[in-house]
Amino acid sequence: MFALFALSFAVFLGVVWEFYEFTADSFGMNMQKTMLENGTPLEGHAAVADTMGDLFVDFLGALVIAIIGYISIRKKKGWMNKFEFKKVVNK
Repeated sequence: MFALFALSFAVFLGVVWEFYEFTADSFGMNMQKTMLENGTPLEGHAAVADTMGDLFVDFLGALVIAIIGYISIRKKKGWMNKFEFKKVVNK
């Protein structure tokens, strides 16, 4: 369940980033690479290639980390304990 949540959350963050790029493009930016350098708009597959590439890489990265985390938890390796947040008390 932990690995599935990690995978889902990471892909969700990738989707939120694509929403941000889409919103920024409505203000004249070209974050989603839907235009050529001279301002000519792309159509069809070329227009969504950047977004789909980003989402594909998001999913693959999240999948690799979720699998590593799952294996680590199943084999009870302690290396993930280093990533815990601990309260530091200053004296």
